[in-house]
Amino acid sequence: MDTALLRAAYETYRAQIMLNGIDHEGKLRIDPAYYFAVSVRMFPYFHTHWCDDLDPFAEIYSIGQEFMDEVLTYVDALWVQGNPIPSFYELEDKFGRDQRSDLIRIFRYCYLNEGFSPEFYSSLLAPSAHPTEASIISLEISKHDCLLV
Repeated sequence: MDTALLRAAYETYRAQIMLNGIDHEGKLRIDPAYYFAVSVRMFPYFHTHWCDDLDPFAEIYSIGQEFMDEVLTYVDALWVQGNPIPSFYELEDKFGRDQRSDLIRIFRYCYLNEGFSPEFYSSLLAPSAHPTEASIISLEISKHDCLLV
């Protein structure tokens, strides 16, 4: 399928999710993590149930399945084995400083999905071991997270 047509289809899908995911009082009616993933155009790693076949939007996502899988497989293995969880800066060193915003979004998505433990996020966001903008990882979702732009 033509990339421009696929992008248009995704933006229509995204608009439907974002507009219908909030009730008339401004409260979310759907999973906050899924809503966040759609709003920032990232692969909905823990929410692939909507698509029984290959994800038709795989090439459209700003953060794709492969990078998410690489990051989450790495930290999950450390967490499950009881190894120390690296700080955000250590993960940034491993995956590249140019991946900062993607790492923030990935871990925000995980947090909103109630993945990992509070101790995990305490290690990840240890004082002086993460950039200021990474502080949003452990905040509840807000209207500022989900803008239809």
